[in-house]
Amino acid sequence: EVDLKPIRLRGRDRVLAVLRDIDRRKRAEEAMQESEARYRVVTEGSLAGVYIIRDGGFVYVNPTMAQIFGYQPEEMISGAVAPRDLIHPEDLPLVRSNIRRRLSGELEAAHYTFRGLHRDGAVIHCESFGRAVEYQGRPAIVGTLLDFTERRRAAEALQTQTRVLENMAEGVVMTEEDERIVFTNPAFCAMFGYQPGELIGQPVTVLNDGSAEESAGIARDIIEQLRATGFWSGEVRNRRKDGTSFHTYARVSALETAGKKYWIAVQEDITERKHAEEALQEANTRLRTLIQASPLAIIALDLKGRVTSWNPAAERMFGWRQEEVLGRDLPTIPPGQEQAAQALDQQTLEGVNLLGLELRRQRRDGSLIDIRLSTSSLYDGAGVMTGIMGIIEDITEPKRLGERLRQVSRALKAITECHQALIRATDERELLHEVCRIIVEVGGYRMAWVGYAEPDAHKSVRPVAQTGFDAGYVEKLNLTWADKARGRGPVGAAIRLGEPAVVRDTLTDRNFDLWRDAARQRNFRSVLGLPLIGAAPFGALCIYAGEPNAFDEEEINLLLGLANDLAYGIMALRGRAEQRRAEGALKESEQELRQLTSQLLSIQEKERRRVARELHDELGQALTVLKINLVAIEDNLAPDQQHLKANCEHMLSYIDTVIENVRRLSWDLSPSSLEDLGLSAALGYLVDEICRNHHMQSAVVMEEIDHLFPSEIQINIYRIFQESLTNVVKHARASLVAVNVTREDGKVSFMIRDNGRGFNVKQVMDGKVAKRSLGLTAMNERALMARGSLRISSRRGQGTTVAFAIPTDKRGE
Repeated sequence: EVDLKPIRLRGRDRVLAVLRDIDRRKRAEEAMQESEARYRVVTEGSLAGVYIIRDGGFVYVNPTMAQIFGYQPEEMISGAVAPRDLIHPEDLPLVRSNIRRRLSGELEAAHYTFRGLHRDGAVIHCESFGRAVEYQGRPAIVGTLLDFTERRRAAEALQTQTRVLENMAEGVVMTEEDERIVFTNPAFCAMFGYQPGELIGQPVTVLNDGSAEESAGIARDIIEQLRATGFWSGEVRNRRKDGTSFHTYARVSALETAGKKYWIAVQEDITERKHAEEALQEANTRLRTLIQASPLAIIALDLKGRVTSWNPAAERMFGWRQEEVLGRDLPTIPPGQEQAAQALDQQTLEGVNLLGLELRRQRRDGSLIDIRLSTSSLYDGAGVMTGIMGIIEDITEPKRLGERLRQVSRALKAITECHQALIRATDERELLHEVCRIIVEVGGYRMAWVGYAEPDAHKSVRPVAQTGFDAGYVEKLNLTWADKARGRGPVGAAIRLGEPAVVRDTLTDRNFDLWRDAARQRNFRSVLGLPLIGAAPFGALCIYAGEPNAFDEEEINLLLGLANDLAYGIMALRGRAEQRRAEGALKESEQELRQLTSQLLSIQEKERRRVARELHDELGQALTVLKINLVAIEDNLAPDQQHLKANCEHMLSYIDTVIENVRRLSWDLSPSSLEDLGLSAALGYLVDEICRNHHMQSAVVMEEIDHLFPSEIQINIYRIFQESLTNVVKHARASLVAVNVTREDGKVSFMIRDNGRGFNVKQVMDGKVAKRSLGLTAMNERALMARGSLRISSRRGQGTTVAFAIPTDKRGE
């Protein structure tokens, strides 16, 4: 290389020539050019971004660097895009610090990551490595940059997947083709009772429950299907580390990666579910058994009203076999009631369950039955409504019995009130009208009338009293009690034969042909004729009901008793009327009057005693028998008929009232006179006299009680003593009688004790009315009439004690 420079040397202009050897530099420059060419080839084709930063700007970027941020290299080198524009604001201090420290020589090189900003605003994750250099004689930073956004996302996804595996409730296990375990998640280890990592490297067969041969067979079947389809699922019986067995549901799939095959199994512990399924299956079996064995009809319908279930009780109740109704519309709806039945089904489908609804339904033979229906909606396991279930009870017979009990109750109530009318009656015609009124208004019958048999040539029947829906019916009957067409109805037959005559159905009874049309107009469907008998039949009580077959044997007997009592009352009234007529005739003379008065009093007393006897022996016993029978009916009620118990108790209450009234009337009609000795002396004398006459010893402790009671109560006390001592004499075979009478606050206590052979009180008092002691009953009644109480205690071989207490009117004396 020649460098020429003009100079003046020694007064003369000269040219200074400097010759330098540049051969080495030329070789270096050529080498540099070659190196730069290679560098550009490398950087231009690099997958990493390459950059040179000087004076806060880019002086070089390769295409990859520009592409990472979405720019062209020229845009970045021209200064249009500065390095700070490519850095996330939050990471800008970090990047500036690293550049400053390298330029200052604090760091030779720096390797770090930061968040960059793509041209479109997206955040990218960058990894940078750079060092400080001198570029073109000035300090600069040369570095490379990698975009690891996708790699970071992949790592995050992998991390998420790892967390999912670690937190899955299902157990996950991965094995190689040789069936050795290479991975388990925590849930799998916990499921089988192992510590994390404890199963790695072990054969999967250690987890199988059963023999080695069975485990190998199961594994072989699973692997064969995996190789064929790449997937297997099913239930597996496993064994925990502690040896306990349990079931899992496994889903196994094949995985091939890096040239190796793996089996991945996801297992769910279904032990509880298996137990629940078994319990559900057992419950379903029990439910099916209960439905099949249920005495109630159980019927299920789908949403379209077609039968899906029909148990044996439904077959028995309605007459259709199961195979005849399944899949078909419900056949039990009576004609004309379809819309009402659909409305009930719709209510159930809308969630309104029916409970105890009483309806009428049709059997296969066309007959109707009364039922009690309860319904509920049916749902599947997902909670979706699938149909309706109905539970049906046949209440035809209970309803009939209930109606019958109500009828009997009404009849008993009517009889009770008729007895009261008999007691109060003073006029025959008024009595007949009152009895007819009570039968209709209290007994619930449609009509009642009384006819008397006339002794004329036609043997006609004369109506004398009636109540109820008549509309001229009785006046047009023109009946006779002769054996003719008009005498073969219930009234004529009852008078002629002296026994009840019943027409079960006025529309079909041939003996009722003459009166059928008139009865149909007034809705008379059943008729009962009851004879009124004195010395001979003298009339009839006729009762009409609005339903056929209204009078059964029990009700006929009850009403026959009423007719007998009515006949007796009529005869008694006639007797008293005759007595009154006799008393008028006896007024002709004073002497005759005194004599007749004495006779009348005697007759009256006898009549009262007879009435008392008749009331006690016939009416009282009949009512007692009726009560016992009703108690038997109540005791025999079926469990599903317990709602009828109240009706029975109500009727028993009425019967008890009637019995009490009859007993009270009986004793009021015929009282005994007490000798004018005073109660204390009379009782002492009675004890001494009876014991002396029957060779018994007596021990009497008695306080003075004469002034404590009125005469009628003294009579009752005396009669109780009299009956007690009479029983001792007749039955006890005693040698000693002890009597103790003491006064207490507001009452007097009486006790009569013997040392005789005793008896079974319960057996005697609970026996049949006909065999029960009248005396014992009378004693108890007298104590009750005196507002007291009586108790009899006795055991065989240990004597008998009669104790009763009577309250006094003078408290404290």
